Amino acid sequence: MSVADDPQALEEAVEEVVHPTAPRGRRRALFNVLRACVGVGLAVYLISVVISRQKVDLWAQTAASIKWLLLIALSIQLVSILITTVRWQWLLRVQQIEVSLHDLLSLTMVGMFFSSVLPGAVGGDVLKMVYIARHAPNRRTEAVLTIMVDRVLGLLGLLLVALVSVLFSLDFILNANRQVQLATITVAMGSAAGIAGVLAVLFRRHLTGLPLVSGLIAFGRLRLPAGVVHILDRLVRALDLYKGAPRVIAAALAISAFTHVLAALTVFLIGRAYHETHLGLWSYFLAAQIANAVAAIPITPAGFGGRDLVLSTFFLAGGATPAEAGVIPVFNTFIILFWSLIGGVFFIFMRHPRKSG
Repeated sequence: MSVADDPQALEEAVEEVVHPTAPRGRRRALFNVLRACVGVGLAVYLISVVISRQKVDLWAQTAASIKWLLLIALSIQLVSILITTVRWQWLLRVQQIEVSLHDLLSLTMVGMFFSSVLPGAVGGDVLKMVYIARHAPNRRTEAVLTIMVDRVLGLLGLLLVALVSVLFSLDFILNANRQVQLATITVAMGSAAGIAGVLAVLFRRHLTGLPLVSGLIAFGRLRLPAGVVHILDRLVRALDLYKGAPRVIAAALAISAFTHVLAALTVFLIGRAYHETHLGLWSYFLAAQIANAVAAIPITPAGFGGRDLVLSTFFLAGGATPAEAGVIPVFNTFIILFWSLIGGVFFIFMRHPRKSG
């Protein structure tokens, strides 16, 4: 039984996050501090590598940029935040959990802030789980698992847009260096495997009737680490919550794909604002999806540094100047960091959620 399945265990987990007990709380706090320091240090190092190698003069290049394009790029990130908040509200409503858009927007912004401090999105998700569980005490399991469904749909949207970007960028890929080709092939294969995995979960009742599949599942439960089995079980349970709402899932997936389209458009607008003209739109789409796929690996906070390095590599391969290949990823990171810091302001003024059934 998972924590989410047991209301008392979930409440204890919630209290442990908010009011950690000693000595376990101190160990967890120390681990989080060390993890954050390592992640932030690595992100700063990778960004500094991009800046130093490409000889970026951020102030001078920004002064010569097209400012209104940068402002549009900054605004697009806000649009993405708003529609992902709406997506989460839809997922909650299917489970008869009503939360105001204002409260969900606050949680989304605060989640962004914590994800920019701790490597990966785990820190932000944990806080969202804490607050949403308190908001709906009679439906804790459903409320908490909507966050997992939201995360899965976001990743699935990325994988879909990444595959489409690869198909429309074959000329660029074939003429690129081996480093770019290897990264693209890896993400493309991972995207196909991820999509196949989600489809296998959705249609598992048909598949588990096959002797070979049932045997593989039994073998996996015996051989895989208990933590991995637990995560897979929670994923299955989360997706089962939405078997009767295919239209909501389809609409939420469309929103997920659209947010990744917006992410690519943001990078494209930044590029044009800094007068980069060698790469076409689909090359930007490809670079953005590969970079975001790498950023999804929980190594640095919000993928900072890793995303910059991948974008810079792709831009150089596409014919951008070193200065352009340096400043575009850095300004993209600035936009993400800007809205994450706004999330910190939301956290300062966050109020306790009102409990509802």
